[in-house]
Amino acid sequence: MCLKVEISQIHNPNNSGGSTSIKGLDLLSEGKPTNMKGYAYRTEGQKAVDGKVDGNTRRTSPASSKGNSHTNNWWEVYLQGTYPIYLVLVHNRWDRNAEQIHGAEVKVGSTSCGTIKYHRDVKVYAINCKGTKGSTVRIEQNKNNLVLPEVQVYGRAGGGDLGAFYTGQSTGKFIEHFLVYILHILYIIFITDQSSSY
Repeated sequence: MCLKVEISQIHNPNNSGGSTSIKGLDLLSEGKPTNMKGYAYRTEGQKAVDGKVDGNTRRTSPASSKGNSHTNNWWEVYLQGTYPIYLVLVHNRWDRNAEQIHGAEVKVGSTSCGTIKYHRDVKVYAINCKGTKGSTVRIEQNKNNLVLPEVQVYGRAGGGDLGAFYTGQSTGKFIEHFLVYILHILYIIFITDQSSSY
């Protein structure tokens, strides 16, 4: 599931940091070890977990696939523990070539959470991983360059089910509460297939 997210609700306007407080969820990725196709461990890929979410790559230095490789590009973060993952925010570049993110797939371990559909008005893509447990989050772009200003992985550091926050409530009621909260914080709007922007 790919969601459209209002950029102003995601990051600090001064770009000094991109941590978003989401009730019941922990930011698991910032400062964690990474790897990326064509680069040494903890070098280029680390730029996507440094807290700098500015999508203008002329001002910042994003994690970027090496050279002119247009196929089989990937980036991965090691969470240093196994956690249920609920939300992955992928901050895209917006100064130029933003469409290159189209088709990128987000995975927890080997489990696919969803594929990004490019939209010209979207700067941050939110991928719902539905509590999939894993120790790594990987983004694969098999048909284009992969440029990532920032990736934020949200889950439960304690490892517990998010539903525990709603003890005694039905699964349907929990889902209702969770979605209402996310809508309130992030102003999420589902991307439809009607867009012809790519």
